Amino acid sequence: MKINYQNIFSSVTIFSDLLSLYEQAFPQSERRDAYKLKHITDSDSRFCVCAALVDGIFAGFISYWKLDDFIYIEHLAVMPEMRCHGIGRQIITHIKQSAPEKTIILEVEPDEDTITHKRILFYQGLGFTLNESFPYVQPPYAPGGEELTLWLMTSKPVDETHLNEMAESIKQNVYYGNY
Repeated sequence: MKINYQNIFSSVTIFSDLLSLYEQAFPQSERRDAYKLKHITDSDSRFCVCAALVDGIFAGFISYWKLDDFIYIEHLAVMPEMRCHGIGRQIITHIKQSAPEKTIILEVEPDEDTITHKRILFYQGLGFTLNESFPYVQPPYAPGGEELTLWLMTSKPVDETHLNEMAESIKQNVYYGNY
């Protein structure tokens, strides 16, 4: 299955499809409101939203931040009817190949059930390392929101000092810097 990738902004028609999937795939505590997502997409050059298209049809998206010496993947989602066809794997591979010199980092829920276990195995199958012993709390997406205890996964093994630096950069640039 050949996927074409398109960096998008809120003015592009496909953004409404992306927003619908975003709100369906992620609970409110794990995402920004629509207005804030549109604003960051259009105004912060470090933030990228990339749509995945299969035969011209919206199949999913990835949003990520280009921070310092690493890339932070904020969200990855595939349309429900297109799941289990390797699209998510191809999207992650595309991002890894576009910046092979950079470490990629992402957050996952702790391994507590079948879904979270499968998600961790998915990323491990793509070469990510699970850093479950590193204490990490995701700040809320909005003031007064809920913090989440999560685990970090990295595309390359990193020491605790570098992991801490990346976690602090994510908190400052992605969460606290975008209320």
